[in-house]
Amino acid sequence: MNLSFRGPLNSLIGTLLSASAAVAGLGLTACNGAVGAGNAPQTLVIAAPSTVLQLTTLQMYQCLTSGLRALLYFTNGTVGDYTARVVWSTSNPGAVQVSNGDIPIAGTSSFYPSGTLVPTGAGNAVITADYFGIQSALSIGVDTPQDINVKAIFNGTYIPLTKLNISTVSSTPHFSLAAGSTVQLAVTAKLSGVETDITKFATLGFQNPSASDSNIATINATTALLTAVADSGGTGPLVPEATFPPCDLTSITNTANITPFQVYPAVSLNLVPQFPPADPTNPPSTTNAVPPLVVGNSERFVVAATLPNGDVQDVSANSTLTSQNTTAAIFGGTTGVNNLLTALVGNNATTIFAVFTGAGTNLTSNSYSVSTLTATLNALTTCYTDIYTVIQSCPSPPQTTPATVQAGTLTPVQFHAFGNYGNLGVDGSTGAFTQEITRITNWSILANVPGNSTTVATISNAAANAGQALGVNQGSVNINAIATAASGTELQQITQLVVTPQSQQ
Repeated sequence: MNLSFRGPLNSLIGTLLSASAAVAGLGLTACNGAVGAGNAPQTLVIAAPSTVLQLTTLQMYQCLTSGLRALLYFTNGTVGDYTARVVWSTSNPGAVQVSNGDIPIAGTSSFYPSGTLVPTGAGNAVITADYFGIQSALSIGVDTPQDINVKAIFNGTYIPLTKLNISTVSSTPHFSLAAGSTVQLAVTAKLSGVETDITKFATLGFQNPSASDSNIATINATTALLTAVADSGGTGPLVPEATFPPCDLTSITNTANITPFQVYPAVSLNLVPQFPPADPTNPPSTTNAVPPLVVGNSERFVVAATLPNGDVQDVSANSTLTSQNTTAAIFGGTTGVNNLLTALVGNNATTIFAVFTGAGTNLTSNSYSVSTLTATLNALTTCYTDIYTVIQSCPSPPQTTPATVQAGTLTPVQFHAFGNYGNLGVDGSTGAFTQEITRITNWSILANVPGNSTTVATISNAAANAGQALGVNQGSVNINAIATAASGTELQQITQLVVTPQSQQ
């Protein structure tokens, strides 16, 4: 059973809450009857799984299990894993219990393996491992996780479920799903002020479940994938909920984070370009076409499904996007993102459209004719927004205040890069224009500047979330953006990022 966290953790939480039970490759041996040959057990050590380092203190969190093991050292220098052979005990079972293979896992017929810690309430305890009088002790403090929340992982970013729809007609917190669409769920909590992914500790399901729920939607217990099965027909709504097998966290779950949803059949499909036509309210035409896509750059096309209640959902991940001229431009390609169109050659064009077939629906979107061109990059401009804001150019005058992000949060700040292009005349293009080039800009932390380090912040170059920066520890860094002009010259922009302290409980 691997109960380790996913997502960015500080070193403390990462060390203390690792729960891998792997011991292979550590050179551990058994006793092998060596006592009679003068080889006797000498020292007992409590260690974290997959390490041989002795633990003397440990910080844990209510209901989030972890593992320990007992290492027995012998007089000849050998060591054996005696986790299942020692007797484990706790001084305060009200704070944390420890299994000798005798603590049942709620809702199953199984038991927690020996050495598993099951923290049940805030407090302190001493855990003791005993092997025929040879003992080792570990002091444990147990805190309560705060702000437990079910979120969605969308384009590689954690977002509240209330932000899942592109637009909504309701003023109440909710979201709507198109039948046949899917959402990757995650469970987060603040542990000592650090927002942490605790999905592997949780059981995801529906609040007050009924036998008919699976006809409307399902949540995969292993992958945490929410699938909208069929129109809820006005029944419901359903509420995604996280529970924890070791104990009940109802009293500390933030009810403001409970978000209901309903499932509807998609009634129409609209392909929305990242770089819109001059007049987005009119159908695309020769006079109102989407801007040409620069060779090497990529453009995100959102497949927007309108639902009967007026809500709009991005169903790109569940749609098939087609470029009819794959010589000019292709979807996916090296980006691996199915709705990113990448221009391959200049002075060409392709027609694109999308199809959504969820739950028996067969909808085809509007189409766009996208031309491609080769152009000269003359200048680079960068700016920043929150992750929900779509912009067509950086503000003028430029931003003068630093970007900010909180240490430990899973919500990044979004940096954008815009390239100013001039004509080459190769494909008949004339005049200057600006295009967002965030995904083909190289983002980094300026580690050569004193005080700047990835221990303060990180920034992504992955296609799905390029330019997104996360705070690691309080401090200030410089975000470095570099794009290469046609001449090979590197164009550079530097923006300060301030990482604010972790929130305190």
